[in-house]
Amino acid sequence: MMARQTPEAKAQEEVAKVARELSGLKYWLRKAVSTLPEARRPDLDHDPDVATELRAIVGCVITDSLDPAIADLETVAHYRPERPARRRSARPATAGKESEEAVESLGGSPEGVVPEQNHARG
Repeated sequence: MMARQTPEAKAQEEVAKVARELSGLKYWLRKAVSTLPEARRPDLDHDPDVATELRAIVGCVITDSLDPAIADLETVAHYRPERPARRRSARPATAGKESEEAVESLGGSPEGVVPEQNHARG
């Protein structure tokens, strides 16, 4: 019998899958520009040729966008808190009534609105 997964565990699996797919996209991008001719000596007076621009942009996209995104997604896909939050148990039915009475005894109202008090200004 298979244990039932939490929504968080399911989401982490999906995020890990996306990270793997992005890694695959890096491969395809590199492959797409790998057959381009070598860059000529740059001519600073003119725009770069298409091959040079393609290689530069693909390299920047991988380095600046894909690599950090993949790293962040892999990190969160395997994230486990050191000290997990404790699940709160349901409050007893009387706790709400006791809390309301405590608020009222302090001059407040259970709805969180403190009644207006008239003070004489001098």
